[in-house]
Amino acid sequence: MARILAISSQVIYGPVGLNCIVPALQSQGHEVLALPTILLSNHPGHGKPEGHATTASEMAAMLAALQNLGAFKNLDAIITGYFASAEQVDIIASLIAELDCPIILVDPVLGDHGKLYISEETALAIGKKLLPLSTIITPNAFELSCLSGLTVNNAEEAVSAARKLHVAEVISTSIATGITNLSTCPILID
Repeated sequence: MARILAISSQVIYGPVGLNCIVPALQSQGHEVLALPTILLSNHPGHGKPEGHATTASEMAAMLAALQNLGAFKNLDAIITGYFASAEQVDIIASLIAELDCPIILVDPVLGDHGKLYISEETALAIGKKLLPLSTIITPNAFELSCLSGLTVNNAEEAVSAARKLHVAEVISTSIATGITNLSTCPILID
């Protein structure tokens, strides 16, 4: 059984973020420490959600309390997903740098279909502060394009983009075949 710190969104209606991460890992017998970055009524794909982000000071206070309890001893992995602010990314990047954790999986939730879901500032923070600390990343084609600065229209371009990132493992989703102009990122994170 592994001890895993999972940091992502908590959505009441919609199977994303911690709603997926926690039960999947627990079903395999892992202990999951779940830290929400934001609480939303629903996945934005179902309409405009209501909710609020965890403030940077709230996040820092919760992490300090967990650290005082010894909850981060013997962490086997840290998984990150959706971040609501660049300040949250800064706090988590500092925590990761402090901890001796063998697996850092970053799902860089930036956006999809040519559109950012988060602010440019937050996207840049993920690319510049979390990506270098990661051992595994799981971007979609759009996110892979944003992180690498390369167009990703097919598997060959995805491989080139993944190699440019210098991360041990890149597992990318939504890589199309035979479709052009799939991903164009409005910002360059590289």
